[in-house]
Amino acid sequence: TPFLVQTNYKSFDEYLQKLSKKSLYNYKETMKKFNNFLYEKLSFQNGIYLKDSFEYLWSKQLIRGHSINKPNITLQNNTHFFCCKINNEIVMLHIIEYYKNYIYCHMPMYDKNKYNGIAKYAWFNLIKYVIENTDKIGIDMGGVCGRDFSHHCNGRCNQDFTCIIKNRKYLT
Repeated sequence: TPFLVQTNYKSFDEYLQKLSKKSLYNYKETMKKFNNFLYEKLSFQNGIYLKDSFEYLWSKQLIRGHSINKPNITLQNNTHFFCCKINNEIVMLHIIEYYKNYIYCHMPMYDKNKYNGIAKYAWFNLIKYVIENTDKIGIDMGGVCGRDFSHHCNGRCNQDFTCIIKNRKYLT
């Protein structure tokens, strides 16, 4: 199920002020845990170079208890790459797509055994980047229905999904 994060804030601090106590605690703990890591945008060429190896790494792990096929994320003109580094080594790759007023995200790909929890670090940093560097109103943090597909969850999905369904016409 997609999860849409609002990003039309004046600053990242304003975003942090709007978080619940639990989410703010989660943010602080995540930043503390990964304080030696660096989050940055990659060039398109560097992203393409790393894409296959991270898709392979991701496919060799259990996702929600199941093995998966190697993802083959289609690259488009609106594709951008972000990464997490430690000691100048790239340990996580995140592929996202810019659309007119929002950003669609694929899953952050990393070694789950070595870097447990780094996805939260990547998500918080991506939110910060989008707030500070773009005019996008939100980030779709993934999920197949909503953007391209009809809603067929029979009422069992995340209740925040209704925001995407009601506003689908804005998510071109």
